[in-house]
Amino acid sequence: MVIHCRSKDDDLGEHSIPYGQTYTWSFHPNFIRTTLFWCGIGYWDVKAGRAVQGSFKIYEYIRDHGSRHYYRSVQTDGIHFDKDLVYHWPSK
Repeated sequence: MVIHCRSKDDDLGEHSIPYGQTYTWSFHPNFIRTTLFWCGIGYWDVKAGRAVQGSFKIYEYIRDHGSRHYYRSVQTDGIHFDKDLVYHWPSK
């Protein structure tokens, strides 16, 4: 899987994440409470024989503030926040 996350102020760069591994980072929300991180995520679906990719809001202050730790996972059906499916992969 390849992931590239950024905010208005920070570009975390592109990272290749092996299957079953994790990618973590830390940050502090900005003073005016508008912090937003989005990530472009893609992987090769071996069964379907095609690339799967999309861009997703991974952290948005107005939606996500109130916790110190956030768990997001990439699954074949989409992006999960904790155990909840939040984003489906875009259609072909």
